[in-house]
Amino acid sequence: MNRQSGLTRRGFVGAAAGAAAFTAVPRHVLGRTAPSNLVNIAAVGSGGHGAFVVNQMLKAGGINVVALCDVDAEFASHIETKEYGSRRITGLYRRFPKVPKYRDFRVMLDKEQKDIDAAVITTPEHIHTSAAAMAMKMGKHVYCSKLLGHNTYEIRLATQLAEQ
Repeated sequence: MNRQSGLTRRGFVGAAAGAAAFTAVPRHVLGRTAPSNLVNIAAVGSGGHGAFVVNQMLKAGGINVVALCDVDAEFASHIETKEYGSRRITGLYRRFPKVPKYRDFRVMLDKEQKDIDAAVITTPEHIHTSAAAMAMKMGKHVYCSKLLGHNTYEIRLATQLAEQ
């Protein structure tokens, strides 16, 4: 190396080794969670309450949204921000424009099965049990807004599936 530029061979090798060591630092040390440590979720119900729940999960960290589903795609896609109690929520369809979107949770769970770790179900309660049951039968974790079912039979059915 050239002594006039002030860079010696030893200095160059030291700087290169330092730069290489920096790239070998795990992502969590730099403040980001490694993709392998994230829970990939699919949201069934992406409107008002669904957006609120998923946004709260995102604040807590550790999740990655991989699919969205809402029967009323028109409503879900037009939510930019919405007052939810005293909070403002960002619409999920706006927040995740590149994430696949579905109108039928059965189609979503079937097509995205390999990429989903958990399903977040925030639809009206008459859909909860069927969506939760399908996800649990696929071996997925489930977060379900209350009520778990529309009647006692549905709740017992979902509980039995969860225990298996």
